[in-house]
Amino acid sequence: MTFADMDTEEVVIWGAVLYFACVFIYSIWYSRQISNWPFVIGTLLNAHVEKSNLLEYGRAYEKVSYEYEVEGKTYIGDRLSPLQFRGQVRRIIERQIAKIEFVSSNKVKVYYDKKNPQKSFLVRETWLDIFQLFRNGKQ
Repeated sequence: MTFADMDTEEVVIWGAVLYFACVFIYSIWYSRQISNWPFVIGTLLNAHVEKSNLLEYGRAYEKVSYEYEVEGKTYIGDRLSPLQFRGQVRRIIERQIAKIEFVSSNKVKVYYDKKNPQKSFLVRETWLDIFQLFRNGKQ
């Protein structure tokens, strides 16, 4: 079977399969890159689940901020993890916030990109973590 022999529905299905396969492969690659990022000890300024009034009732998102220093330069970060959830996912976000690694009362591990230190996360997710977040998120 060639591309020319396919009907529209088959083209759409194969296009979707190809798209999701590419996203999956990229996600694995990106997750492996992040797993090699070093960390510094930073100061957690804020970490909670925020409710959006602009969207329909029940929508939530994470609100985090932290300060950290790399090679004498101070940065302010606002990314909890590479996974960003929006919508009716309060429990999933709360589980992510609970995974922040504290070293003292407000001191946390901040994982950053050595090539671009302003890019950082408080939580590094593995595929097992991602699976568990979705499996346990609806409890």
